[in-house]
Amino acid sequence: MATVIRKKKDKKKVDEFLSTSERIFLYISDNLLKLSMALAVLVVSFLAFTYANISKQGNRELMFLDISKIERTITDANRESAIKELEGIVKKFEGVEGVVYAKHLLARQYVFAGHAEKGEPIFKDIKGRYPSSLFSQLAVLDLGLSLESAGKCDSAVAQFQSIIGGQAVFSQPDAYLGLGRCQEQLGKKPEALKEYKEFIQKFPGHPSVEFAKIQVRALES
Repeated sequence: MATVIRKKKDKKKVDEFLSTSERIFLYISDNLLKLSMALAVLVVSFLAFTYANISKQGNRELMFLDISKIERTITDANRESAIKELEGIVKKFEGVEGVVYAKHLLARQYVFAGHAEKGEPIFKDIKGRYPSSLFSQLAVLDLGLSLESAGKCDSAVAQFQSIIGGQAVFSQPDAYLGLGRCQEQLGKKPEALKEYKEFIQKFPGHPSVEFAKIQVRALES
């Protein structure tokens, strides 16, 4: 027993004189199997993560190719078939980053095809689910235009007003015009005049300025 104790003490004494690098080497030697297994887990996890990202990126690129092809070829004659294709894309790529592009295009085609009741919920979904997206701002304008075309000017006015009070500068000209038209339809001539005149003042180079001037003259006569 005394011999064993002495050996342990001797080992401890020897350990005290080991350098840091020697201690690390001994630790690695004693735990080589555990370290190898941990490294294997890390490698497998990294490969799985990389593969998932590559798959997502590939799906995203395929989706954009499909959407751009449909968008380039849509006509009144093939709109219904384009809608079916877009419905399939939205279903297939749900959850993929950028699917909002397909949703927005689908909603617009519903409206153009006379199915505003199908497009409006999608615009509302885009507005709520992707608040920081450019498509969210476009969806607000398109929702207003859709409501206007359906004769729901009371609801459309709220959408147009939210654009004018927001940061989407590029949508504001159409929002002012939409407000002017809706206020006219609601029989609110002073409000309509105000919107048309503000439009003319703020966007003098816009292609619809002449239309707004005609509306102003008609309302003031």
